[in-house]
Amino acid sequence: MSVLFIISNEHGHFYSKQKDWTDGKQRGNLFRARHYDEALNLLLELNARDISLRAQVLEAEPDKRGEPFVTISDIPLPISERRFIESSNEQVPNEQDNQTLDGAIEQTTEN
Repeated sequence: MSVLFIISNEHGHFYSKQKDWTDGKQRGNLFRARHYDEALNLLLELNARDISLRAQVLEAEPDKRGEPFVTISDIPLPISERRFIESSNEQVPNEQDNQTLDGAIEQTTEN
């Protein structure tokens, strides 16, 4: 049976095809390579962009559809990555809401 090579960081998150980190719930979106050197090259590129990154190449067994078996991370994704993954139904506050919030903060600081 063949193996796949994936990239995981120190939080147990996995690098995805969308070039960001994910918790592993959507296995079909995970980056995968058939050869170790392909995954290692990508890991070196990621480390060149972010020298504080602590990641490694892992072997993963594929299921029948070719998706890697992974353990879903318990550590939440950073907010910027969570917004990308969440559904598009999320309502983003508009500028008027921000002004109302700013006004409420100014009133509390004045009192």
